[in-house]
Amino acid sequence: MDGKEALLYGKGKNWEAQAFVEYYQNWYEDKDGGIRADQLSEQNLKVRYCGPQK
Repeated sequence: MDGKEALLYGKGKNWEAQAFVEYYQNWYEDKDGGIRADQLSEQNLKVRYCGPQK
């Protein structure tokens, strides 16, 4: 069961943020013919204030 990873980054005037996401998704057909999915994700978020210090 292979998952995927994504690294998201953004920076503004006063903030800098980074999110690392690992996720897994598996689509399958159940015994009645319905489409189902197993899903799992984990996120790690870092936010840093870069604005002026008082």
